[in-house]
Order: sequence, then structure tokens, then C-alpha cells
Amino acid sequence: KELENNRMKWKLTALILALVLAAGVLAGCSGGGGQKSGGKAGIKIILVLEDETEATYDINVTAGATLREALFEAELISEETNYAMFVDNIDGHVADAMNDGVTWMPYDADGNQITGTFDDITVEDGQTIKLVYSVVPNFDD
Repeated sequence: KELENNRMKWKLTALILALVLAAGVLAGCSGGGGQKSGGKAGIKIILVLEDETEATYDINVTAGATLREALFEAELISEETNYAMFVDNIDGHVADAMNDGVTWMPYDADGNQITGTFDDITVEDGQTIKLVYSVVPNFDD
């Protein structure tokens, strides 16, 4: 009888452990730990134009969105630009890499270049991103 009680305890322990693990997996897949929180992020976009003047936009977008998604959500780029390879037209300010050899280079508030594409960079609340009109290196080579 004692052997049967021990077996039952082990089975019960295994069942409880399996349920705890399953609950953990379900919690991990629920999106709670994902990058996009669904909340809003207040960010500042500063376009540094060809003549070095600035156009500043204070926007509220989905937290964790990519820079491209944030610009589209704020209606600073068109649907066509949203699906294009390059972000060249931001609120009517054009930097055409394909034809003119210029592009928008992303920098943080301290002037440090942000590596990655508009699809890699994610936005966070309180962030400032400068998009600087820049000549594409080696365009004419």
C-alpha cells in the first residue's frame, strides 16, 4: 500500500509540474513580453533639411513600433512610401537615394548615428530621432 501511495504522489507531482510548465509557456506566448506594448510613445522627429534648417514633429505613436511604422502612423509618410524600399519623402521633404544620391540618416538626440534601417529602429517614449539629409557615400563611384 505504501508503494502505491508513493506512486500516486509522484504522478500527482508530475501532473502539477506539467500544468505549471504549460501555464508558463502560455504566459510567455501571450504577448506580454513582446516588443510592442500597444501603449503610446511620445517621440520627437527632427528633419534636418538640405539647407540645415529643421522641421520638428512631436508625435504619439504605438510604443515599440519601427521608425517606418511610426512615420506612417503619424501620417508623415504615404502608404506608397511605407511599402517602398527607401523612405525618401517625409511630409513633402524629399531625399531621393535612387536618383539624387541623398537619403535620411538617423541620429539620436546627442548626434550619434543610429545603426539600422527604418525597419530595424524601434521607437520609445521620450525619444528624439534626427533624420539628417545626407549624401549617400560613394554614390557616383
